[in-house]
Amino acid sequence: VDISDRSLKFAELFLKNDHLELGQFGSKVMPEGMLASGEIKDKKGLIDFLKKSFEDFYGREIILDLPEEKAFLGLVTLPPMPEANIREALELQLEEHVPLSASEAIFDYELISSPEVKDHLDVILVAFPKTLVEGYRDVVKEAGLNPLVFEMETQALVRAVWPKDEDGTIMVVDFGRTRTSFAIVSGGIIR
Repeated sequence: VDISDRSLKFAELFLKNDHLELGQFGSKVMPEGMLASGEIKDKKGLIDFLKKSFEDFYGREIILDLPEEKAFLGLVTLPPMPEANIREALELQLEEHVPLSASEAIFDYELISSPEVKDHLDVILVAFPKTLVEGYRDVVKEAGLNPLVFEMETQALVRAVWPKDEDGTIMVVDFGRTRTSFAIVSGGIIR
């Protein structure tokens, strides 16, 4: 599910004979005033809109794209350490990389270092304001949906269009109604 200021986009997948099949998909125009620059402005209106939009869907579990204009993305270099310690190390130095404290942010990361590199770890850090994530979580839950995953819009787009055998660097451009965004992608990871 992708909720933006101007539209709601969705694709329903279901498991059939051990593979995923596409069910319902499409988009709906978002009524004005519910969102502005990715921030929820009319919580009750958005809940009602989502309830009506998904009343004919069988599944309730969703993967929700969060507005990339509210995301912070960066490459962080860490000293060598066990993978189990990376989250704690990032949390301790989060404010060095994003303008949010650890208590104000929800973040995740992706390790991109190769086994050949021994002197450091490269990590892609993605962080969102905690209030934004919790706001979207509360709205979709109140609309009767169960959010399993939250991710940045561009992450979903890259995963959808990245060729499986590509190992080089490409640029992905998303032309929207009111904005255009682009991402540099190398090895399937947004840089």
